[in-house]
Amino acid sequence: MNIKKTLLALGMTAVTLGMASCAEKFDPVNPVIYLEAGAEKGSGTEAKPYGDILDAIAKAKELGVAGAEHITLKFGAGDYSLTETLTLSSEAFGGASLEMICEDEDKAVVGAWLPVTDFTETEVNGVKAWVADMPQLNGETVYSHQFFNGDYERLERPRYPEECELRVEFITGADREKIDATGKGHDNGVKDAFYFFEGDIPENLTRLSDIQMCLYHYWNDERLTVKSINYDTNLIEFEAQTYWLNFGESDGGGRYYLDNVYEYLNESGEVYNDRESGKLYYIPYADDDIESFKIYASTIDTMLIIDGMNGSKDQNSLIVRNIGFEGSDWKDVNRYVIQAAQDITASIRILNSNYILFENCSFNHIGNHAVEIKTYVNNVTFDRCSVSDLGGGGFRISGANIVPVTEEVPHDITITDCTINGYGRVHKSSVGVFIQFAHDCTISHNEISDGYYSGMSIGWIWGYADHATSNILIEKNYIHNIGQGILSDMGGIYLLGKQPGTVLRENLIHDIKTYEKGYGGWAYYTDEGSSDILIEKNIGYNCSDTVYHHHYGANNIVRNNIFAFGKFGCVRSSKEEDHVSFTLERNILINDFGPIYYYDEDKESFVDDSNLMWDYTLDGAVISRDDTFERMSEQGLNYAKETNFNRLVKKGFYNNAVVADPLFADPFNGDFTLAENSPAWDIGFEPIDISDVGPRN
Repeated sequence: MNIKKTLLALGMTAVTLGMASCAEKFDPVNPVIYLEAGAEKGSGTEAKPYGDILDAIAKAKELGVAGAEHITLKFGAGDYSLTETLTLSSEAFGGASLEMICEDEDKAVVGAWLPVTDFTETEVNGVKAWVADMPQLNGETVYSHQFFNGDYERLERPRYPEECELRVEFITGADREKIDATGKGHDNGVKDAFYFFEGDIPENLTRLSDIQMCLYHYWNDERLTVKSINYDTNLIEFEAQTYWLNFGESDGGGRYYLDNVYEYLNESGEVYNDRESGKLYYIPYADDDIESFKIYASTIDTMLIIDGMNGSKDQNSLIVRNIGFEGSDWKDVNRYVIQAAQDITASIRILNSNYILFENCSFNHIGNHAVEIKTYVNNVTFDRCSVSDLGGGGFRISGANIVPVTEEVPHDITITDCTINGYGRVHKSSVGVFIQFAHDCTISHNEISDGYYSGMSIGWIWGYADHATSNILIEKNYIHNIGQGILSDMGGIYLLGKQPGTVLRENLIHDIKTYEKGYGGWAYYTDEGSSDILIEKNIGYNCSDTVYHHHYGANNIVRNNIFAFGKFGCVRSSKEEDHVSFTLERNILINDFGPIYYYDEDKESFVDDSNLMWDYTLDGAVISRDDTFERMSEQGLNYAKETNFNRLVKKGFYNNAVVADPLFADPFNGDFTLAENSPAWDIGFEPIDISDVGPRN
């Protein structure tokens, strides 16, 4: 018995010493867990770092539950693979705060993709191709929607037609009834099918369930999985319904193409993932080397869920610094889309959390939105982050429309000094920064470019109903080269609904281009119900419609801005109401053989005062009208030059207007610096400082 007690005591002593030895590896209050890319069989110490993020998170949870107060995950620079979605919560860490940092000059990059290697030669559709097995993840063969080459360049899936788009023939209810009467039709409703023109869709298509119909209509795009194609009736059906009733656009049936069509895999750089065989096919370029060639296949679509991380003013609940997130997939098909790709998810999702900081991070090669902030979130900052090559948009704050507002509505969100370049690569109607419901947020010093829809979209109520969105400061952002001829009805900054306290100040927006047979393309766009908004000291130029467009709303102030070179004019109001929609004062409005106001005398509900106007071709004359000048006869143009100004004065416009050259330094190349003797000073115009517009670093 004594021997047993002695052995038990010795055993307990050994265990205690072992635990003490283990405890010595980590500070019990502020432990640091180390990670190094490529490390194997580590324990998280500096001498033996982890190579797997999941191991590091598991250790952090263990230490947090054991009493740690602040846990640091210190990453070394390099690539880390993430094979499942990470969920972070204060409860899981025992109430401890968490810091994920990389202090090296280069970032630590967390990738949600896997390499595809060991290609062999084959032939597909009569052309030379390479083929390889898709990788395994958690015991299953990966099926991916997006792929990147070894240089992380996005690869295209085969589409039909290969260059242009087709047109929907018809879809209206009347057409359906008429066709059904002949026995040719289809009676499952008008939202899940349309008729195509004879011969438009080839009859040799296979693997229909992996083909998506990609459709453009006005300001929207949708992806629907093909269910069946009837070549006798020319009817194509889809697995789900579309939001849009008529599949149309103003110049005819909606534009569409078929994506991921195996029979059209024939161009260099294209890839096709055969779901049934688990093979990946690739059409190589002449200089590709099959021995070293690799493709990265995206896997999970959500990389990080932050749910219930709660801190305070004195201690952030989560800090993420100098870490990149890349390669998450998109799986959102059969989408029921209203606007701005509001239906798709994000790679990083934040809900029920507060006091979070992402600093100097990157979100690249993402399938959906990069970041989504949902309900019960406040005091979150994204500072000096870069976002690029996105299937969706950059930052989306979805929230909830609760009035009077409660803590459920996101607030005190800051996005500053970030770059968002190349968005909408899969879901074309995505937005750079998208705020649906939130209040007291700051969006400042960001650059947004190379997208196919609006740079920013703020608010989510059509009309004058109560709205949770208010006090949004949008300041010193640089937005340019968006639209690119794909969709219609967009703005560099697009606003909806009543938004008291929302301010647009010292932003620079240029080169907004919509679909050439569509409409819109405004730098600043106050759409349905936009009210109580201040737009001051902004610059906008080179737009395919007017530079500023107000649909309808109330009590907006538009002052001290420079609006230049809109194809259809500088300013437009498109709905008459029985109140003042906006006040236009002390602005500089210039064009070059184009209207100043897009003027329809039956739809004007704004007042103007002390604006400076000039047309570089017409010199001393300015004209406001509801069309461009190209369709005017010389006689009509001369008559307008003589009479248009006085006509608008009689209608109550051009109050205290000054028609004079503002004496900009080089307006045609975007330099709107005013000369010391500019007549702009006479109308009380104040200088617009754009020296630090966009990211300051």
